[in-house]
Amino acid sequence: MLEEARRKNTTLYALLLPSYAARGRALLCCEILLPLAVAVVWGFLQGRLLLAVLLYFPLWAVLRSILERVFLCGVPPFVLPAADLRGKIPASAHTVITVSALLPRAKQLADTKARLLDTYLRAGEGSISVCLLADLKGANSVVCPEDSADLAAAKAMIDELNAECPNVFSLFVRERTWSPTGRIFTGRERKRGAINDFVKYLRTGDTAPFSVRHGACTLLPTAKYLFCLDSDTRLTLDCLYTLLCVAEHPENAPQVDAERGCVTKGYGIFAPRVENTLDSVYKTRFSHIMAGAGGVSGYDMRVSERWQDLFGAGLFTGKGLINIDAYLELLPDAFGAETVLSHDIPEGELLRTAFVSDVQVSDGVPSSARAYFAREGRWVRGDMQNAALLGRKLRMADGVRKNPFSFTAKYKLFDNLRRAATPIFSWILILLSPFFSPEAARSMLCIAVLSLVSEQLLSFLSVLFR
Repeated sequence: MLEEARRKNTTLYALLLPSYAARGRALLCCEILLPLAVAVVWGFLQGRLLLAVLLYFPLWAVLRSILERVFLCGVPPFVLPAADLRGKIPASAHTVITVSALLPRAKQLADTKARLLDTYLRAGEGSISVCLLADLKGANSVVCPEDSADLAAAKAMIDELNAECPNVFSLFVRERTWSPTGRIFTGRERKRGAINDFVKYLRTGDTAPFSVRHGACTLLPTAKYLFCLDSDTRLTLDCLYTLLCVAEHPENAPQVDAERGCVTKGYGIFAPRVENTLDSVYKTRFSHIMAGAGGVSGYDMRVSERWQDLFGAGLFTGKGLINIDAYLELLPDAFGAETVLSHDIPEGELLRTAFVSDVQVSDGVPSSARAYFAREGRWVRGDMQNAALLGRKLRMADGVRKNPFSFTAKYKLFDNLRRAATPIFSWILILLSPFFSPEAARSMLCIAVLSLVSEQLLSFLSVLFR
């Protein structure tokens, strides 16, 4: 009956869908309390309570992987109801695909053109626009000598694309402004600022932030959704169409609580599964080791995601389909200027994210250790900044307000902080192990190493013994 209700897109599907929220809350309690109990007992037995503090996060990482598999056993992947759009995206669901990037140099535009065209052709058939949402590279001045040539070449590229696919492609470029935190002239608040400015343009017509608006701009204000991608994101065939089928179902429409400042029912973001592109995985030996196999599944298949399966709302990682009206109502002034570097999780929690596991996109991975750790550094800095979002009050753009984030939203933010801090505690355990008894030292080393590889080890064992 459940599958039949889903196929018919009825409200009965939502009523029949079982809830695993109680199991999810039990999982979170066990993740917090079980490693705490083990760490305290171990520290007491060793006579050094400081050891309990050092063991807590590494033990959390080890036990989390085990507990997640135990509590998710028997929980099917969450399946959202979907509407039947009859194979074509209607004008009422007009979608703008925004590709966020730094403005390419003239000699790099051939690759950019091919990727934009590929994105459009793979998205699906119907009412679609594609916008290259670009910022000029950071500089020590507002204007650089090479800007005019790069902008002229980018405009010519958009004209060529529109000659092939009329009234589809556009180019939006923002002026550089001074960044007090970055100490450089750059696009205001990077990707988040560009999306904010673009959404305001779509609904209010505010063109002030953009120095360039070129191409097919006429239909943009009629858009209902943004499909936000990065420059190295590749789409699978008809993935946008499939996401829109889910987004257009009435049960999934976002319901905004203006007083709390968040979506309380339905979804404002629909996030696909993200894998690694084959060409970036096999580009270097380093990327192959760090990224695994890569590629796209030969067949669409639903996968498990703990937050969606247990609590009915997933985790946003920066790529997804966004309801423009919900975004405009909640996010442009949600945070103070240049106070949120890692904005994906906070934005995903305010808009409420649906993880659509049977839709997949692929993304590039860093090809060198330098690029990899530079990205990790940005993520860790952003996660540390998000610690300010865990309190009872938040300093928003319009003043201090009651924190709108739920317990699970705060848990997601804290879990990222915990993940960033775990390697530090693991290395401290390794460095201090020679100062303990041989038995204690071996245990410390095992816990430290397992905290870094437990997830990969359990994944390997689950495949081996499946």
